[in-house]
Amino acid sequence: MEALIASVEAGEDLETVIRSAREQVPDLWDEIDTSLLEDRLVKVQHAALEAGWNSMRESKTTAEKE
Repeated sequence: MEALIASVEAGEDLETVIRSAREQVPDLWDEIDTSLLEDRLVKVQHAALEAGWNSMRESKTTAEKE
């Protein structure tokens, strides 16, 4: 799970990460409820995107002040 979260935080596409994990261990994904994991990954992706957006905004604001 931590590897999935790290991949999403690094900017990999959420759908691609989940699809890849399902392909690697299909039996496991069929036996467990993955909705909580997928919800967590969506939150991680949103946080990563927001952090990137805020970083870009801060860089632009700093450049404008100079």
